[in-house]
Amino acid sequence: MENKSIKILVMNGKTDVESPEYATGCNFIIGGNTLGRGVTFPGLQTIYYTRTSKKPQADTMWQHSRMFGYDRDPGMMKIFIDEQLYKLFADINATNNAIIAQVEQGIDNIKIYYPVGLNPTRKNVLDNKRVNILSGGTNYYPFYPDNDSIEDISKLLETFHDDEPYYQVNLRLIKKILSHIIASPDFKIDAFLSIIDTLLSEQPAGQGILIVRRERNVAQGTGALLSPNDWKLGGTFLNKVVLTMYQVTGTKGWGGKALWVPNIKLPHDTMYYDVCEDNTEA
Repeated sequence: MENKSIKILVMNGKTDVESPEYATGCNFIIGGNTLGRGVTFPGLQTIYYTRTSKKPQADTMWQHSRMFGYDRDPGMMKIFIDEQLYKLFADINATNNAIIAQVEQGIDNIKIYYPVGLNPTRKNVLDNKRVNILSGGTNYYPFYPDNDSIEDISKLLETFHDDEPYYQVNLRLIKKILSHIIASPDFKIDAFLSIIDTLLSEQPAGQGILIVRRERNVAQGTGALLSPNDWKLGGTFLNKVVLTMYQVTGTKGWGGKALWVPNIKLPHDTMYYDVCEDNTEA
């Protein structure tokens, strides 16, 4: 201040500001979209971040985070940001931590997930033939299911009774049950198994909800599997994986077999992205 080394610099599409201009002294930098293009400031101590988007994208916000700079004095650091933006950055950081956890656990097929309303990137960048998007809070079940062994599933579920509304179980058991379901074009079983692996990488003792019902005289291909009561029951668990296993009688389709049909619901308000490398499975 004694040397009058205080400068106010405006960075926008009409004004070019070179890095030497803010390399020394005390600088107040004001800008719009230009600041979102990967600009990094040394010694950045105070930030007013107010830029919002109707359709926020994680990759763009990662670029914005560079703006927070480096070589800062923690005792003098201040960030002014509204609650919505803070939550977006926190959610993106949580996804980054989840990716790190998956790598540390040696998971090859790494998954990402973001809250509803936050996209990983622009939609036209994603190849819809290779990227499956699963919505948390939605009930998924196969129209044309099959079991590799009805007996093995029955054995896994023999201690879980129909008259019990639900059980809280380890996600590893849910994964084991689903491993006996044969994939079909409308039900990407590998995607669900990979998502459970992702959740386990963050919480090895993670719990889910298991609902078991036998002798269900449900018709195949009607557009609904769960009874209204079971649908409502599963919907009460917002933050857990819910697996409902129906053993159908096989008198109304299902190949005439007493198959186990899974219905799975992922935690609410989250979009899960699964990349399929083989076009034949997309």
